[in-house]
This record gives sequence, structure tokens and C-alpha cells, in this order.
Amino acid sequence: MYTKCLITNKPLEEPIVSDWRGHLYSKEAVIGELLQKKGRFKSLNDVIDIKIRLENGKLTCPLSGKVVDLLDDDVTLQELQFSYIVPCGCAMNTKVLRDLNAVRCPLCHEPFDQQNIIDINGNEAELQKRMDTLMEKRLYHNLKERKRKKTPEDKVSKKRKVL
Repeated sequence: MYTKCLITNKPLEEPIVSDWRGHLYSKEAVIGELLQKKGRFKSLNDVIDIKIRLENGKLTCPLSGKVVDLLDDDVTLQELQFSYIVPCGCAMNTKVLRDLNAVRCPLCHEPFDQQNIIDINGNEAELQKRMDTLMEKRLYHNLKERKRKKTPEDKVSKKRKVL
């Protein structure tokens, strides 16, 4: 769940990135796909750099300090569920983050909206609603503005302004 890159199926290597679905990837693998123009990603704007503490199969919440062993069968789903904030990418235990009901990241103090808390490997239907809203606003997953493709009409109107 948190240990393997979905592209290579190898252990995650830093830097780690996530797409709008909350899926985790090694950034190097994403760049490789971009260079090969494979289609899963169109640009690095489609992913966020995640600041997550993952070492030797153990995940640490920077807020609570709790260490979760991903290989332990007794770990509850609530302990395992982590989320990250867009645009800063800080990751922490979902329950701890949502209980704070904050408007600024508790780690880096960057402002954010509650809809920009992304559950890692979360509910895709909820995340799809967020992505649809971002598309309407012409924003990428990382909240950067999408550039509009120029139409032939744009080129004609630009020429008229010059004359």
C-alpha cells in the first residue's frame, strides 16, 4: 500500500510523488513515463512531491510521533490511513489531520482548503469530484493553472491588435 511504486512495482524511493488519486510513485519512474510519453501523466503538474516519513517498512506521523509498522498484522486501518495536503505535500495520519480542522498545514504553516486533503490510496469517487472541480477552474492537481491551448481565432485576434 505505501511501500511500492505503482509504475515499477519496486520499493518506493525518494523523492516520492502522488497523483490526484492518492497513488504513490517514485518520482524517477514518473519522469521516465513522461519521457516515454506513456500517457498516465502529461506533466509533473499531475503529481505532488510528498513529504512522508517511510523507513524500513515503518511509517511515522510527524504530528503524533506514532510509528506504524506496515508489516504488522495488528495495525488498524485508522492507524494506517495517511493523507497529504495540496499544495505543500506534507503527509500525516488522516485522523490526526482531520481532527485538527486546520486552515494551515500544521507542519509548514502553508494555507490550504479542507477539500485539498488527499487520502493516500483513498476513495476515488470523492477524489474524482475534487479533480472535476479543479478541471472546471483550469487547475492541475498541484493547484497550478492550466495553460489554455491557443485556437486559430486567438491567432487572428492577436494579428488584428498588432495592425
